[in-house]
Amino acid sequence: MKPVVIVTMFECPSAVEFQTIVTGRDSTHVVKLDPNVQDRNNPSWQCSCRTFAARKACPHIEIAQKRWCGWNQATHGGEPVLGRCPRCGQRAKPVLIGREVEA
Repeated sequence: MKPVVIVTMFECPSAVEFQTIVTGRDSTHVVKLDPNVQDRNNPSWQCSCRTFAARKACPHIEIAQKRWCGWNQATHGGEPVLGRCPRCGQRAKPVLIGREVEA
């Protein structure tokens, strides 16, 4: 088993918490990341519309995904720019990540 070291990486706040309003044909809907899903590489979405309630999918999620940054240094690479997300400019948050290293 390889030893693990803890390193500080950075991520956009939207990588773990994101919500947006999407205007549909007849009303507005709240689309957000599912806060119970911890896999940052495969986020799960929720929408307040009836279609999502019935099918667990809807066109509003696709619109929200285009607005979502979700940058994570461990996954996407890059560095914060003056402490901010390099994609959207929000203040980057530090996160601790375990990394395997060669013995």
